[in-house]
Amino acid sequence: VKTDTTDADGAYQFDSVATGAYTVRATAALYVTKTVNAAVSGATPVTVDIALVKVIISSVSGTVSDSATPATLIEGAIVTLRSGNTTVKTDTTDADGAYQFDSIPVGNYTIRATASGYTVKNVSAAIPDTTPVTVDIALVKLQYGSLSGTVKDSLTGAPLTGAIVTVRSGNMAILADTTGDDGSYSFDSIPTGIYTIRAADSSYMNRTAIDTVQASTADTINFLLVHQASVAFYSKPDAALRDYFTFASKGVLSFGSGARAGDISVFGLDGRQLYRRRVSRNTVSLSLPENLFGQSNALIIRYRGPGFSYRIKTLIP
Repeated sequence: VKTDTTDADGAYQFDSVATGAYTVRATAALYVTKTVNAAVSGATPVTVDIALVKVIISSVSGTVSDSATPATLIEGAIVTLRSGNTTVKTDTTDADGAYQFDSIPVGNYTIRATASGYTVKNVSAAIPDTTPVTVDIALVKLQYGSLSGTVKDSLTGAPLTGAIVTVRSGNMAILADTTGDDGSYSFDSIPTGIYTIRAADSSYMNRTAIDTVQASTADTINFLLVHQASVAFYSKPDAALRDYFTFASKGVLSFGSGARAGDISVFGLDGRQLYRRRVSRNTVSLSLPENLFGQSNALIIRYRGPGFSYRIKTLIP
Protein backbone atom coordinates (compact mmCIF):
# COMPACT_ATOMS: atom_id res chain seq x y z
CA VAL A 1 0.00 0.00 0.00
CA LYS A 2 2.77 2.41 0.98
CA THR A 3 6.57 2.41 1.23
CA ASP A 4 8.87 4.60 3.28
CA THR A 5 12.59 4.75 4.10
CA THR A 6 13.69 5.33 7.67
CA ASP A 7 15.47 8.59 8.46
CA ALA A 8 18.54 9.24 10.63
CA ASP A 9 16.43 8.47 13.72
CA GLY A 10 15.23 5.16 12.31
CA ALA A 11 11.71 6.57 11.97
CA TYR A 12 9.13 5.89 9.27
CA GLN A 13 5.60 7.18 8.75
CA PHE A 14 2.55 6.37 6.62
CA ASP A 15 -0.18 9.03 6.47
CA SER A 16 -3.77 8.78 5.26
CA VAL A 17 -4.07 5.04 5.85
CA ALA A 18 -7.62 3.71 5.61
CA THR A 19 -9.00 1.63 8.45
CA GLY A 20 -8.26 -2.08 8.16
CA ALA A 21 -5.77 -4.86 8.95
CA TYR A 22 -2.24 -4.55 7.55
CA THR A 23 1.21 -6.09 7.72
CA VAL A 24 4.28 -3.89 8.06
CA ARG A 25 7.53 -5.29 6.66
CA ALA A 26 10.96 -3.88 7.45
CA THR A 27 14.12 -4.76 5.53
CA ALA A 28 17.65 -3.44 5.99
CA ALA A 29 21.05 -4.48 4.72
CA LEU A 30 22.74 -7.05 6.97
CA TYR A 31 19.55 -7.54 9.01
CA VAL A 32 16.89 -10.27 8.94
CA THR A 33 13.66 -9.03 7.32
CA LYS A 34 10.74 -8.86 9.77
CA THR A 35 6.97 -8.60 9.24
CA VAL A 36 4.47 -7.54 11.95
CA ASN A 37 0.70 -7.08 11.99
CA ALA A 38 -0.96 -3.68 12.36
CA ALA A 39 -4.64 -2.72 12.71
CA VAL A 40 -5.98 0.76 11.91
CA SER A 41 -9.44 1.20 13.47
CA GLY A 42 -10.06 4.95 13.38
CA ALA A 43 -8.43 8.36 13.44
CA THR A 44 -6.12 7.46 16.31
CA PRO A 45 -2.49 7.19 15.07
CA VAL A 46 -1.00 3.70 15.35
CA THR A 47 2.60 3.18 16.38
CA VAL A 48 4.43 0.01 15.30
CA ASP A 49 8.08 -0.23 16.34
CA ILE A 50 10.08 -3.00 14.72
CA ALA A 51 13.28 -4.53 16.10
CA LEU A 52 15.47 -6.20 13.47
CA VAL A 53 17.93 -8.93 14.21
CA LYS A 54 21.37 -8.27 12.78
CA VAL A 55 22.72 -10.86 10.35
CA ILE A 56 25.89 -12.49 11.64
CA ILE A 57 28.51 -12.28 8.96
CA SER A 58 32.01 -13.59 8.55
CA SER A 59 34.52 -14.22 5.77
CA VAL A 60 35.91 -17.22 3.90
CA SER A 61 39.39 -17.31 2.42
CA GLY A 62 42.06 -19.79 1.45
CA THR A 63 44.42 -20.95 -1.27
CA VAL A 64 44.19 -23.26 -4.27
CA SER A 65 47.21 -25.51 -4.82
CA ASP A 66 48.44 -28.56 -6.73
CA SER A 67 47.66 -31.75 -4.75
CA ALA A 68 50.89 -33.44 -5.87
CA THR A 69 53.10 -30.47 -5.00
CA PRO A 70 51.34 -28.38 -2.32
CA ALA A 71 53.95 -25.65 -2.65
CA THR A 72 52.65 -25.00 -6.19
CA LEU A 73 49.93 -22.38 -5.78
CA ILE A 74 47.55 -22.01 -8.71
CA GLU A 75 46.95 -18.53 -10.08
CA GLY A 76 43.80 -17.82 -12.07
CA ALA A 77 41.65 -20.58 -10.53
CA ILE A 78 37.94 -19.74 -10.45
CA VAL A 79 36.47 -20.17 -6.95
CA THR A 80 32.72 -19.95 -6.34
CA LEU A 81 30.80 -19.87 -3.09
CA ARG A 82 27.44 -21.60 -3.42
CA SER A 83 24.42 -21.89 -1.16
CA GLY A 84 22.46 -24.86 -2.47
CA ASN A 85 22.15 -24.23 -6.22
CA THR A 86 22.69 -20.47 -5.91
CA THR A 87 26.07 -18.85 -6.53
CA VAL A 88 26.68 -16.32 -3.76
CA LYS A 89 30.10 -14.98 -4.74
CA THR A 90 32.91 -15.68 -7.21
CA ASP A 91 36.60 -14.89 -6.99
CA THR A 92 39.76 -15.59 -9.01
CA THR A 93 42.94 -16.64 -7.23
CA ASP A 94 45.87 -14.20 -7.33
CA ALA A 95 49.55 -14.91 -7.91
CA ASP A 96 49.72 -16.51 -4.45
CA GLY A 97 46.79 -18.83 -5.25
CA ALA A 98 44.63 -16.93 -2.72
CA TYR A 99 40.91 -16.15 -2.82
CA GLN A 100 38.61 -14.37 -0.37
CA PHE A 101 34.90 -13.85 0.22
CA ASP A 102 33.86 -11.08 2.63
CA SER A 103 30.53 -10.28 4.29
CA ILE A 104 29.21 -13.83 4.22
CA PRO A 105 26.19 -14.64 6.46
CA VAL A 106 26.50 -17.63 8.78
CA GLY A 107 25.37 -20.89 7.21
CA ASN A 108 26.49 -23.91 5.24
CA TYR A 109 28.08 -23.48 1.83
CA THR A 110 29.87 -25.33 -0.95
CA ILE A 111 33.09 -23.96 -2.40
CA ARG A 112 33.99 -25.03 -5.95
CA ALA A 113 37.44 -24.55 -7.46
CA THR A 114 38.23 -24.98 -11.16
CA ALA A 115 41.51 -24.42 -12.97
CA SER A 116 42.82 -25.21 -16.43
CA GLY A 117 44.50 -28.62 -16.51
CA TYR A 118 43.00 -29.73 -13.19
CA THR A 119 39.90 -31.65 -12.11
CA VAL A 120 37.05 -29.66 -10.55
CA LYS A 121 36.77 -29.96 -6.77
CA ASN A 122 33.89 -29.17 -4.40
CA VAL A 123 34.38 -28.82 -0.65
CA SER A 124 31.90 -28.05 2.14
CA ALA A 125 32.30 -24.96 4.31
CA ALA A 126 30.37 -24.14 7.48
CA ILE A 127 30.29 -20.59 8.88
CA PRO A 128 28.96 -20.88 12.48
CA ASP A 129 29.75 -17.37 13.78
CA THR A 130 31.76 -14.23 13.08
CA THR A 131 35.08 -16.09 13.18
CA PRO A 132 36.79 -16.01 9.72
CA VAL A 133 36.88 -19.43 8.06
CA THR A 134 39.86 -20.74 6.10
CA VAL A 135 39.33 -23.37 3.39
CA ASP A 136 42.39 -24.44 1.39
CA ILE A 137 41.72 -26.50 -1.73
CA ALA A 138 44.16 -28.91 -3.39
CA LEU A 139 43.35 -29.74 -7.03
CA VAL A 140 44.36 -32.94 -8.79
CA LYS A 141 46.15 -32.44 -12.09
CA LEU A 142 44.48 -33.99 -15.13
CA GLN A 143 46.22 -37.01 -16.65
CA TYR A 144 46.35 -37.35 -20.42
CA GLY A 145 46.77 -40.05 -23.03
CA SER A 146 46.82 -40.00 -26.83
CA LEU A 147 44.93 -41.69 -29.64
CA SER A 148 45.68 -42.06 -33.34
CA GLY A 149 44.82 -44.30 -36.27
CA THR A 150 43.62 -44.42 -39.85
CA VAL A 151 40.31 -44.44 -41.69
CA LYS A 152 40.17 -46.53 -44.86
CA ASP A 153 37.75 -47.99 -47.38
CA SER A 154 36.83 -51.49 -46.15
CA LEU A 155 36.77 -52.96 -49.66
CA THR A 156 39.80 -51.40 -51.34
CA GLY A 157 41.89 -50.47 -48.31
CA ALA A 158 42.40 -46.99 -49.76
CA PRO A 159 42.83 -44.20 -47.17
CA LEU A 160 39.90 -41.81 -46.80
CA THR A 161 40.83 -38.14 -46.86
CA GLY A 162 38.57 -35.67 -45.05
CA ALA A 163 36.80 -38.19 -42.83
CA ILE A 164 35.71 -36.71 -39.49
CA VAL A 165 36.83 -38.53 -36.35
CA THR A 166 35.29 -37.40 -33.06
CA VAL A 167 35.95 -38.26 -29.44
CA ARG A 168 32.69 -38.29 -27.51
CA SER A 169 32.10 -38.27 -23.77
CA GLY A 170 28.50 -39.37 -23.28
CA ASN A 171 26.48 -37.44 -25.87
CA MET A 172 29.00 -34.61 -26.18
CA ALA A 173 31.79 -34.42 -28.77
CA ILE A 174 34.84 -33.03 -26.95
CA LEU A 175 37.47 -33.40 -29.71
CA ALA A 176 37.42 -33.73 -33.49
CA ASP A 177 39.99 -34.27 -36.23
CA THR A 178 39.92 -34.57 -40.01
CA THR A 179 41.91 -37.31 -41.70
CA GLY A 180 44.79 -36.32 -43.96
CA ASP A 181 45.80 -37.66 -47.37
CA ASP A 182 46.98 -40.89 -45.79
CA GLY A 183 43.70 -41.34 -43.90
CA SER A 184 45.34 -40.69 -40.53
CA TYR A 185 44.01 -38.82 -37.52
CA SER A 186 45.48 -38.10 -34.08
CA PHE A 187 44.60 -36.66 -30.69
CA ASP A 188 47.61 -35.78 -28.58
CA SER A 189 46.03 -34.80 -25.26
CA ILE A 190 42.90 -36.64 -24.15
CA PRO A 191 42.01 -36.61 -20.43
CA THR A 192 41.96 -40.12 -19.00
CA GLY A 193 38.54 -41.77 -19.17
CA ILE A 194 36.21 -43.88 -21.31
CA TYR A 195 35.19 -42.44 -24.67
CA THR A 196 33.29 -43.31 -27.83
CA ILE A 197 35.33 -42.74 -30.97
CA ARG A 198 33.34 -42.17 -34.17
CA ALA A 199 34.59 -42.10 -37.76
CA ALA A 200 32.27 -40.57 -40.35
CA ASP A 201 32.39 -39.78 -44.05
CA SER A 202 29.46 -38.55 -46.12
CA SER A 203 29.79 -41.39 -48.62
CA TYR A 204 30.30 -44.14 -46.02
CA MET A 205 28.51 -45.72 -43.11
CA ASN A 206 29.65 -44.42 -39.71
CA ARG A 207 31.70 -46.63 -37.40
CA THR A 208 32.21 -46.31 -33.65
CA ALA A 209 34.57 -47.83 -31.12
CA ILE A 210 34.95 -47.60 -27.33
CA ASP A 211 38.34 -46.68 -25.91
CA THR A 212 39.65 -46.32 -22.36
CA VAL A 213 42.31 -43.61 -22.35
CA GLN A 214 44.97 -44.14 -19.70
CA ALA A 215 47.64 -41.74 -18.49
CA SER A 216 50.71 -41.45 -20.73
CA THR A 217 49.41 -44.21 -23.01
CA ALA A 218 49.23 -44.04 -26.82
CA ASP A 219 46.23 -45.95 -28.20
CA THR A 220 45.59 -46.87 -31.82
CA ILE A 221 42.18 -47.41 -33.40
CA ASN A 222 41.89 -48.01 -37.15
CA PHE A 223 38.55 -47.76 -38.92
CA LEU A 224 37.37 -49.57 -42.07
CA LEU A 225 34.31 -47.81 -43.46
CA VAL A 226 31.83 -49.47 -45.80
CA HIS A 227 30.77 -47.37 -48.77
CA GLN A 228 27.03 -46.77 -48.78
CA ALA A 229 26.84 -47.89 -52.41
CA SER A 230 28.54 -51.16 -51.43
CA VAL A 231 25.82 -52.35 -49.10
CA ALA A 232 26.58 -55.90 -50.20
CA PHE A 233 29.61 -57.23 -52.07
CA TYR A 234 31.48 -60.42 -52.73
CA SER A 235 34.47 -61.45 -50.67
CA LYS A 236 36.25 -62.61 -53.86
CA PRO A 237 35.42 -60.83 -57.14
CA ASP A 238 34.62 -63.26 -59.93
CA ALA A 239 33.09 -62.46 -63.31
CA ALA A 240 31.41 -65.89 -63.32
CA LEU A 241 29.12 -64.76 -60.49
CA ARG A 242 27.08 -62.84 -63.03
CA ASP A 243 25.97 -66.19 -64.44
CA TYR A 244 24.01 -66.72 -61.21
CA PHE A 245 22.97 -63.39 -59.72
CA THR A 246 24.22 -59.94 -58.70
CA PHE A 247 23.28 -57.55 -55.90
CA ALA A 248 21.20 -54.78 -57.42
CA SER A 249 21.00 -53.00 -54.03
CA LYS A 250 21.06 -53.94 -50.38
CA GLY A 251 19.49 -57.37 -50.00
CA VAL A 252 18.10 -57.50 -53.56
CA LEU A 253 19.32 -60.37 -55.77
CA SER A 254 19.05 -59.66 -59.48
CA PHE A 255 18.89 -62.62 -61.91
CA GLY A 256 19.11 -60.59 -65.12
CA SER A 257 16.97 -62.17 -67.83
CA GLY A 258 15.73 -64.91 -65.49
CA ALA A 259 16.80 -67.29 -62.75
CA ARG A 260 17.65 -70.93 -63.00
CA ALA A 261 15.00 -72.92 -61.15
CA GLY A 262 16.22 -73.78 -57.68
CA ASP A 263 16.45 -72.66 -54.04
CA ILE A 264 18.05 -69.62 -52.45
CA SER A 265 19.15 -70.32 -48.87
CA VAL A 266 20.83 -67.90 -46.43
CA PHE A 267 23.03 -69.15 -43.57
CA GLY A 268 24.88 -67.54 -40.72
CA LEU A 269 28.59 -68.18 -40.26
CA ASP A 270 27.62 -70.75 -37.62
CA GLY A 271 25.85 -72.81 -40.29
CA ARG A 272 22.35 -72.03 -39.05
CA GLN A 273 19.84 -71.58 -41.87
CA LEU A 274 18.16 -68.20 -41.60
CA TYR A 275 16.07 -68.08 -44.78
CA ARG A 276 15.01 -70.19 -47.77
CA ARG A 277 13.10 -69.28 -50.91
CA ARG A 278 12.24 -71.15 -54.12
CA VAL A 279 12.94 -69.34 -57.39
CA SER A 280 11.66 -70.22 -60.85
CA ARG A 281 12.86 -69.44 -64.35
CA ASN A 282 10.55 -66.43 -64.36
CA THR A 283 12.16 -64.87 -61.25
CA VAL A 284 13.92 -61.63 -62.17
CA SER A 285 14.82 -60.39 -58.67
CA LEU A 286 14.43 -61.46 -55.07
CA SER A 287 14.41 -59.21 -51.99
CA LEU A 288 15.86 -60.84 -48.90
CA PRO A 289 14.17 -60.02 -45.55
CA GLU A 290 15.65 -56.99 -43.82
CA ASN A 291 16.02 -58.83 -40.50
CA LEU A 292 18.75 -60.99 -42.06
CA PHE A 293 21.13 -58.07 -42.04
CA GLY A 294 20.90 -57.72 -38.28
CA GLN A 295 22.12 -61.28 -37.73
CA SER A 296 25.77 -60.74 -38.62
CA ASN A 297 28.10 -58.65 -40.74
CA ALA A 298 28.71 -61.72 -42.91
CA LEU A 299 26.20 -64.17 -44.41
CA ILE A 300 26.50 -67.22 -46.65
CA ILE A 301 24.12 -67.46 -49.60
CA ARG A 302 23.60 -70.80 -51.32
CA TYR A 303 21.97 -71.08 -54.73
CA ARG A 304 21.20 -74.68 -55.62
CA GLY A 305 19.13 -76.41 -58.27
CA PRO A 306 19.19 -79.31 -60.76
CA GLY A 307 22.76 -79.75 -61.93
CA PHE A 308 24.30 -76.83 -60.03
CA SER A 309 25.11 -75.68 -56.51
CA TYR A 310 26.83 -72.43 -55.65
CA ARG A 311 27.79 -70.76 -52.35
CA ILE A 312 29.21 -67.30 -51.66
CA LYS A 313 30.14 -65.38 -48.51
CA THR A 314 28.59 -61.93 -48.52
CA LEU A 315 29.74 -59.08 -46.29
CA ILE A 316 26.99 -56.81 -45.03
CA PRO A 317 27.84 -53.47 -43.33
